[in-house]
Amino acid sequence: MALAQRCNPGCIISYGKEKEFFKKVNDSRPTEEFWEECMRLRNNISQETIDIINGLMDREN
Repeated sequence: MALAQRCNPGCIISYGKEKEFFKKVNDSRPTEEFWEECMRLRNNISQETIDIINGLMDREN
């Protein structure tokens, strides 16, 4: 017979794995440099490029 485990029904992280989970989240968190590069790219994109990207997204394959 299986023993009941202590858990929160709203939590998807296995009991006892919380530290491991949040360590992985923090290790893969984007850096400030990443966000600055995203901002530079966004600020330098032309309306023509935006229109091309929108056209690709709207196109049905």
